[in-house]
Amino acid sequence: MRPGGVRWGDGDAVSLSILDVTQRESSDAALRDSEASYRRLFENVPDGVFCITENRKLLEGNPALVKMLGYDSLDELRNVLA
Repeated sequence: MRPGGVRWGDGDAVSLSILDVTQRESSDAALRDSEASYRRLFENVPDGVFCITENRKLLEGNPALVKMLGYDSLDELRNVLA
């Protein structure tokens, strides 16, 4: 057994690994903050904003777009465009 190794109760050798996830947690938190900022901007900008696929399928549209086009909801707009 290598120095620093541990023996399990039945005598089998095991090794322990310690993983520092501090950087990963920090990156995940920064990503969540960035996504929340983007979502607030997307939802509150007074201009109509949308995302579509190459085939012109509506993926996202903000409330200003829905109102600007005279619909009650994004789902209603999607149904009309489908």
